[in-house]
Amino acid sequence: MEMHFQLALSLGVVFIAGLLRGFTGFGAVMMIVPAFALFDDVRAAVPIGLFMDLVAGLLLLPRIRRHICCSLILPMGILALATIPLGVGLLAWLDPDLSRRMIAVLVMLFAVVLAAGWRYRGPITRATSAAAGAIVGLLVGWTGMGGPPAVAFVLSTNLDAGAARASLTGLFLATTSFALLNLAMQGMIGPDILLRAATLAPAFMAGTWIGGVLFDPQRESLYRLVTLSSLATVSIAVLIGG
Repeated sequence: MEMHFQLALSLGVVFIAGLLRGFTGFGAVMMIVPAFALFDDVRAAVPIGLFMDLVAGLLLLPRIRRHICCSLILPMGILALATIPLGVGLLAWLDPDLSRRMIAVLVMLFAVVLAAGWRYRGPITRATSAAAGAIVGLLVGWTGMGGPPAVAFVLSTNLDAGAARASLTGLFLATTSFALLNLAMQGMIGPDILLRAATLAPAFMAGTWIGGVLFDPQRESLYRLVTLSSLATVSIAVLIGG
């Protein structure tokens, strides 16, 4: 009975995460990782969140690949790939409960940053792109969540909305794939994680599709408020929980 309840709860979480992704284009991993960490080991929550993000990226890639700005994403991607092993090492080394609570704090901070509409205001150079990529890679490897700093940096450039979204999707596909490879090399992805990810993926895909269909551009601010409030609620639950 407990196993069936956990499966139903997991399906519900990834479905809601998919809805958030479909509504706003972000928030899926930020929802999945801390929510799963409430009833599971954070070292299982991170790869499952990354697998769901990989599914979303692969679904989008055929439509957006021509719009990816390689001159911006390549410096970020190279440094991100270099620091992902450091983040995975942190996940493997730190006490899981400490990681769980720190991830909850990060989600709360990210929600505040996204709600405030903060953007990077400095110069856009190869050096700053590489520095942003290094931060993204470290966070992806450790928490699965490199999205907010990447979004804050890329949206500060002069890219139009379509190119920015495509470039972020390309960056996340690369970092997610490499993070999963490193997690597997650390022994944190076994047959059980693969089976769970495969079981949960259809619910996530359904949520993403429904969220996209129901999305109304005139209500984007409402969807963002719902998303950020949901993320903050999950974070508080993790910090209050045992």
